[in-house]
Amino acid sequence: KIDTKKKCLGFIRLRFPSYLFSPKHKPLFTVLKDSAIIRELHVYGKAMEIGESNIKATQHKGLGEELLGEAEETAKKAGIQKIAIISGVGVRNYYRKFGYTLKDTYMTKPI
Repeated sequence: KIDTKKKCLGFIRLRFPSYLFSPKHKPLFTVLKDSAIIRELHVYGKAMEIGESNIKATQHKGLGEELLGEAEETAKKAGIQKIAIISGVGVRNYYRKFGYTLKDTYMTKPI
């Protein structure tokens, strides 16, 4: 996501593993079957507490949600049925807000 001043506000890394397109490749973990993978989602800016407000801040403005939605739409258009997110313990509740559930060590969602 780039702002009008050409600054990167955040990014998401969406990966379509080779096993989605070739029957000779298999996912390393069964939880990843039929899944695109989000490896990273970052929104840059000063760290803020949830509920804290700052007009100049980039966090807590919906940028992460927007990037997540774009990744889901991109995967859907590619015919992929599920998203799996590599997620640390501290951000799992964030992904739960958008319908993701914990499967093994990944947050997953059918799309």
